[in-house]
Amino acid sequence: MSMPIEKMESELMEILRDYQDLTDEEMEQVVKKTANTVKNAIKQEAPRDTERYKDSWATKKTTSKRHKTVITIHSKNRYQLTHLLENGHKLTDRNGNKIGDVKEIPHIAPATENADKELMYQLRKLYKKKAKL
Repeated sequence: MSMPIEKMESELMEILRDYQDLTDEEMEQVVKKTANTVKNAIKQEAPRDTERYKDSWATKKTTSKRHKTVITIHSKNRYQLTHLLENGHKLTDRNGNKIGDVKEIPHIAPATENADKELMYQLRKLYKKKAKL
């Protein structure tokens, strides 16, 4: 059975678009999975003086365009504390006199440190899986 070259070209382009859409969806899933891993690591290491700060961590899809997915990891309602807890701060009285220091409790940086490596690892794994097909 013969097929005109124009028809073959359009069929091939349709197959490639379908493959690309499938790959985009799978890549988005990898990004979501990595973001959730980081969020859970932050929750695990977050200070536990109150459970509200630990439980405030969430992920939110910030951008979702073709070939691009951005997921933000953030504290929903305790965002004011993140910098103070992560980096420490001075403690003052009502008159502004220093009365002590609050030691830093690193919990965000350690969780995000390996996120890029993990994301690249998962994407390479997906690519190798697709290359075998």
